[in-house]
Amino acid sequence: RTASAVKFPVLQVRQHLLAEFIDQYIRTRLFNEPFVPDETPSAWRVLLVEPVVQHLINHLSAVVLKYHEAKVSGSHDISWQQLSSVSSIRGREKYLIDAAKTIYTQTPYPSNKGEFEKKFIEFIYPDAKTVSFVKLIPSRHTFISFKYQAENGNFAPYYPDFLVRMGDAVYIVETKADRDAWSDLEVKNKKIAALSWCERMNALPAEMRHNTVWRYALVSEATFHEFKNKGMDAHELLEFCSVYREGGAIQRDLFK
Repeated sequence: RTASAVKFPVLQVRQHLLAEFIDQYIRTRLFNEPFVPDETPSAWRVLLVEPVVQHLINHLSAVVLKYHEAKVSGSHDISWQQLSSVSSIRGREKYLIDAAKTIYTQTPYPSNKGEFEKKFIEFIYPDAKTVSFVKLIPSRHTFISFKYQAENGNFAPYYPDFLVRMGDAVYIVETKADRDAWSDLEVKNKKIAALSWCERMNALPAEMRHNTVWRYALVSEATFHEFKNKGMDAHELLEFCSVYREGGAIQRDLFK
């Protein structure tokens, strides 16, 4: 492979089906008109132009992701893996918090630019409405991830920051320090992946999800400090920062 090719996804399974799909897409839809390269062999060269290649990758990735995000229907075969299957998590002593309402004796936060996560932990666990929470560690909680489409069209795993249980709601929480978190493309694609997972989970019979409702909350640092300074509680913060899909678009949930 050439150096410029390694940044593109490598498809390793069902390659004959993927090749058939790509061939049909090129011939019938890529240029919004029939494309018959067999009649002019040199026409295939246009498919080597990087923007065309990138367009194909992005489209194929979107189709595969849409298939994975299909709504739950029919019978359900659910397997559960408990957080306690990860018996312990480690961290440098300087970056550990003795927090209650979590299954681990100490909760780590990132040593690099992790001050916001530290403040979030210290805000969440003392709240009377918080039943439990956990700081997710990608290297340990590998089973809690969602596939999303990265900017280069490739699939990538998205590991959220926290799970927080309040009443019958479980919040998947992402904390972002930047004020532009809402418009960043990577963050937007991660939101779509997390929302799709929540929708599939909530479509299951209540007893199969332990009578909980799953929600996704994107908490920016500016919003966090605004709510904290106004004396508002953690539940109000997560409700405000929850996002949901309405009419195909992602919206904030403004205390609905």
